[in-house]
Amino acid sequence: MIAYKGFHPGMVCIGYQFQMGLNVTQEANCRKNGFHCAEDPLDCLSYYSDVDHSEYYIVNAGGDIDEDEFDSKISCTELTVLRRLTKEELFTLGLAFMADHPKRKWNSHVKKDKDVACCG
Repeated sequence: MIAYKGFHPGMVCIGYQFQMGLNVTQEANCRKNGFHCAEDPLDCLSYYSDVDHSEYYIVNAGGDIDEDEFDSKISCTELTVLRRLTKEELFTLGLAFMADHPKRKWNSHVKKDKDVACCG
């Protein structure tokens, strides 16, 4: 399954050094372990928001896969790092994902309050 992953510089995530190509681990659970990535490229920004210092890659998630109900985050036991994305590619792929999923409730995890001003 094609997905997207953010990293700290040098392809590091929570102290783990990833390599281009196949990376393998034993278990996949979104809340505890495994290699995490996201189906929606823009969800990477929830975990790696500093676009000037983070790295974003297109990956192939395989093996045992566990999905998260919070956003499009998944955990897998086999993560193949395919190619680094530019910021422009990340945002373009994010827009394409939104267009391909028009019925998704965007930002459904954000509490809406009629008394709170938007974007303030």
